[in-house]
Amino acid sequence: MSAHDKKLTLKVSIGSSVDQLQPAHVNDPSQPTHVSNDTFQGDILVRIKGYNNTDLTEEEYFNKTKNTSSVQIRGQIKADLNADDVLFGNDFDAPIASSLPPGTSLGLKAMKWIDPGLETDLYCDKPWAFSPFITTMTVLKTSNGACGEGPMALVEEDTSSLLGEKLPSKQRRNYFATKANRAKYSLSNATCIEGDFCNGFIDFEDMAVALPYVNLKLSILKYWKGQPFRYTCKTRDGKMLFCVVFELVEE
Repeated sequence: MSAHDKKLTLKVSIGSSVDQLQPAHVNDPSQPTHVSNDTFQGDILVRIKGYNNTDLTEEEYFNKTKNTSSVQIRGQIKADLNADDVLFGNDFDAPIASSLPPGTSLGLKAMKWIDPGLETDLYCDKPWAFSPFITTMTVLKTSNGACGEGPMALVEEDTSSLLGEKLPSKQRRNYFATKANRAKYSLSNATCIEGDFCNGFIDFEDMAVALPYVNLKLSILKYWKGQPFRYTCKTRDGKMLFCVVFELVEE
């Protein structure tokens, strides 16, 4: 039986490692998933447009933008790390080269225009695509002291506690695209980090991927071979902060 013949549903899990995953409360800011390990402690919230009759509050979030998904983070890094040490992106446990759709290389070039810090190897045995966390976050806020608790509020761009001035998101991303600039700034436990990684490239309602700037929308199911899709936040030397796993499973 092919993926087209099965009735599939999207399962979302969050954890401090791939071995310690919890079911995510998708689209519920009042119930973010708490994660904690030796490197990071904090809360993660996943939003997906149209997921299981999304409530009106979350519909408002998506109606204001063209975004179709969001991974929101609120937490503190326990280790002594600078802004160049922490990466965010995708990794896979098995090869995916045979299932990559036409237009992938063009899509990657377009992504690098959006995120100049993006580095990839999608053709190795364990494919990956990572950027510095501080450049790839669509919206980022830093503040001094402990993070708050409770429901996750929307993130508003403000890295003045790091930079000494409040920059728009695009300027912040451009500034931190330079490795030397990232290395200047500590992301120690004294800093509360709030980020929202959001975009309109993945359409979970239609199970499709829209490649930016090349006007291509591709069916996920046509190329899907059962592998999970994972967002990972980790250090350059491989210590995981947290991960978010998306899986298509039979109902």
